[in-house]
Amino acid sequence: MEKIYWQSNIKNFGDELNNDFFERALEINLKEYKKNESILGIGSILNYNTSNHSKIHVLGTGSGYPEIKIKNLSDYNIWFLRGPLTASAIGVDKKLGICDPAIIVPQIYKSASIIENPVKKPIFIPHYFSALNANWKKVCMLADISYRSPMSGINEICEDIQRSNLVITESLHGAILADAYRIPWILVATPPVHRSPFKWKDWLSTIDFEYKPIQIPWLWTNPISTREKIINRIKQKIAKHNLGPNRWTNKQYIQHGESEIEKCAELLIKIKTKTTPKLSDSTRLQSLQSQINEKLTEFKRYVIQN
Repeated sequence: MEKIYWQSNIKNFGDELNNDFFERALEINLKEYKKNESILGIGSILNYNTSNHSKIHVLGTGSGYPEIKIKNLSDYNIWFLRGPLTASAIGVDKKLGICDPAIIVPQIYKSASIIENPVKKPIFIPHYFSALNANWKKVCMLADISYRSPMSGINEICEDIQRSNLVITESLHGAILADAYRIPWILVATPPVHRSPFKWKDWLSTIDFEYKPIQIPWLWTNPISTREKIINRIKQKIAKHNLGPNRWTNKQYIQHGESEIEKCAELLIKIKTKTTPKLSDSTRLQSLQSQINEKLTEFKRYVIQN
């Protein structure tokens, strides 16, 4: 089987989970089975063009939009989806919207060593776009918070989450893994990320939470040339008059410095000390994990049959 998922030079851990997640969960080598069929994996990728694939198995995939049209839906075998909002988006039974598969990560990614005396302190995991463009590591150092890049390996992230006593996250899968490991978490969002909340609402609905992120400032510490500043400023003004792509509203034309970094650190300190974190109901989580395991067991039975 071939796996279909978001792949690029940016190794975002939520997408990189697809590398071996299903092999670990199913305990089989998928390449050895049904080579003319494919798996649509973890992520908001139901809008992918899969016309070159004859049979696609959907295992916890999500939509990034409230409405999408899949032209070759008859080629899809939907075992389960990331959430009920995704199910509604493609017009299938909401009962198929169980949860994101990553909630079973603690079952299949186990630390090689036991941490006897972990340093219990908060950790911050930004969205990969935020991480690429700002020195959040320095912000976290000033705020006495551990920093973990979303481009880190899945094992590193899992271990860091288990070491922490609080996860402040702009990354969807940062929250999902924190909840799965039973570590309280706080959702934050910069303006560019806040523009696309559908995937958050989809997952949060499965654990009975609403989407209410704490807004944090957009931080950009990377150098910007004078030419880029001028072009980006023009594009931003055009977008504000609905004359260009919506993404132009976030075009960057200011490079932030020490004062902005310090303000962000002060805000993170306030967030970690003043905000009540979230954690889903244990019984609810266990039910969702059981449902996903049942679906994966059924899928494995299908895969290995002659």
